Amino acid sequence: MVFEFTATPEFDFLRAFAENLQVPVQNNALQIPDFLGAGFIKKARLTEYLSLIQHRYKLKEDLIVKRISPAQPTDSVNILFNINQEADSPLTGIKEAAATKPNEFAIRITSPNLDSEMLLPRNKEIYFTVISISRLPLQQMLRIQNPNSVVKTILEKASAFLFYESITPEVEKTLKHLTDDQEQNELSFFYQKIKVEELIYFVFRRLLQRDTVRHSSIHKADVEKIFTVKKQVLLNLSQTPRLAELAEQAGLSQSKMTDLFKQVFGDSIYNYYQKARMEEASNRLKQGNAVSEVGYQLGFSNLSHFSRVFARQYGVNPKKYTYRNEANLSRLSI
Repeated sequence: MVFEFTATPEFDFLRAFAENLQVPVQNNALQIPDFLGAGFIKKARLTEYLSLIQHRYKLKEDLIVKRISPAQPTDSVNILFNINQEADSPLTGIKEAAATKPNEFAIRITSPNLDSEMLLPRNKEIYFTVISISRLPLQQMLRIQNPNSVVKTILEKASAFLFYESITPEVEKTLKHLTDDQEQNELSFFYQKIKVEELIYFVFRRLLQRDTVRHSSIHKADVEKIFTVKKQVLLNLSQTPRLAELAEQAGLSQSKMTDLFKQVFGDSIYNYYQKARMEEASNRLKQGNAVSEVGYQLGFSNLSHFSRVFARQYGVNPKKYTYRNEANLSRLSI
């Protein structure tokens, strides 16, 4: 199933999607019909300039959502939080590599003047939240006195932008509170607004920590190429990325590739690779694999080097990390 829409200021996703499925909208919510799956989509207009859409469902067939940018640019910022374990690239449809970390770069901050395409696969729990806010009210809400180039681009520039961040435990916790809050009372609206503002705070706190780099306007072709690079980096975590080969595969100069990658993902290609490599090591250790086995599988010929790299990311070496995880599992089983 394909659902395509143009994101004009007056467009109402919930009602348009309901009309497409021929189902009613009740209390700003849509229940997924039985023929398509189970779950819901909910919308909340929190202020004149701030809205929230929550998706939580499991589908019986693939759903492709195509968002076409409007002819006239709109002055808004979209923030998508995606904690699905498997998903295609939200902008290109490029299949991402097998799971390293489920939440890796799962927050997308984008301008509305970029086309996007998202594949929501069948038989998977779909769980994502979209916040949309106009730029001037966002500036007034944040009141940032000394923005870096990334934040300045989001708050002040009309050029297209795209940034990714990872979902932290605090963000995941807030998303869970927001989605699991089924109780309706006089303070429900206030509670939702607080949680949405909390999410915006967490996102911009992370963005303010990025290195200041010159921002380049990004186009759909650039996005597709950068996701090709990301896919190749994650394809084999036992091999260190070779920049010249990646640039050739993506059809970019090496300098443009490295600059765009850092601009979009907030880190160099090598650092991104190393973090994903350690996330995969963490996952394999949690599954009960031996430290030496994990190290060798991920391309470390020197286990002392593996231990040092792992400790830099997690604060403890792999052996202590394994003991800690086993102790936590034992406590949970009591």
